[in-house]
Amino acid sequence: MLRALLPWAVLWALAAAPGRGDTYPAAGGSEALKPVLRQMAVLLFSDAEVSLGRIPAAERASPLGWTVEAMTLLQSQPRTEGKIDEAARLLERAWEEGGPAVAPVAGYFRARVPQAHAAVADAALAMRYFEELAERYPEHPLAEMGRVRHAALHLSLAESRADVAARIEHLERESAPFLDAAARRDFHSLLGHALLLHELDAAGALRHLLAAIDAGVPESSVRYRGYVIRIAELARVTGEAETAREYYNRFLEEFPRDDRRHMIEQRLRDLP
Repeated sequence: MLRALLPWAVLWALAAAPGRGDTYPAAGGSEALKPVLRQMAVLLFSDAEVSLGRIPAAERASPLGWTVEAMTLLQSQPRTEGKIDEAARLLERAWEEGGPAVAPVAGYFRARVPQAHAAVADAALAMRYFEELAERYPEHPLAEMGRVRHAALHLSLAESRADVAARIEHLERESAPFLDAAARRDFHSLLGHALLLHELDAAGALRHLLAAIDAGVPESSVRYRGYVIRIAELARVTGEAETAREYYNRFLEEFPRDDRRHMIEQRLRDLP
């Protein structure tokens, strides 16, 4: 959920905040769009579509306005090919004309159209758009989240288990460090779970999941419980007894009513 909220939150923050120098200047034309942005920030897309329709066309004619309109088109029901095509056109224009205030958000959704919204997904086009976003705005959190999406697409194109392993090794070797904690978390989570899914390298999976939880998996999130028990189990089977003990104990302390409690207590007793 946090990852899903990031584009909306970034757009609202940029539109609502005063200019921050050359890196994130204030988004032009934001005043009329603020009610729409507030609704989109809390995922009230139907309300946002109605609010947007009440704003005169002239006040929507800006890169921010084109981006917001494209977002409402992508979320509105029923979804049609015409809406998706129009959203793609608006995002392309906002990407080209938006500048650093809006273009990163437009660029992110520009890539998401062929990845997730088009009737027929186009992984190659989505990857190219994510690459262009990272090249133009390498330190923007959405560019970094786009790099995670790019990595997921890269892995999805693997043709064999050995190919998956080679692609993971390439990503580990070639990926630049992530400045954004959420992107760093999701990158390590992606690689760790890919290693687990394809039964490639338990020690490598443990390393990546530890890096993911260190980057910040909210303790209130549904995913946190899974991370803790998965790390404990991986540490146990790879001979990392102290790490296993730490995470089994953490699980017992934080989830005392979990049905696996007796199993975990036995795991602790069996550790060397």
